[in-house]
Amino acid sequence: MFRELDLESRSLVEEERDTHIFLWRGSQATAVFSAALAMAGLQSGVHELGVTVSKIKESELRPILSKLAEMRNIDPHDVSEFVANIKVGKFREQVPENLARSLWARQNGDKVTGIPVMAESL
Repeated sequence: MFRELDLESRSLVEEERDTHIFLWRGSQATAVFSAALAMAGLQSGVHELGVTVSKIKESELRPILSKLAEMRNIDPHDVSEFVANIKVGKFREQVPENLARSLWARQNGDKVTGIPVMAESL
């Protein structure tokens, strides 16, 4: 399938009404990139190799990716506001949401600074 989709030379694949983005960066970086797409107003789902963006064609997605590539100094706290299900783990009900978002921002700050690089590589 890798060869059939020519994933060696491209990262975006349309399938029906969705576009798959193959990031090849690991699950945590992929989850951060999905949150960045949510900041841009897009609905996406994370899968093991990347992100699937719902109801958008590649031609519509490219300008949004270009804008993400131009963004510098993205605040991890801003991105954390777009993370769904931020509270995880055994004691998730006891953790205040603002604390969970703050921890997420601290843990993913390096990945957030990589959002423009990820977007530019697509």
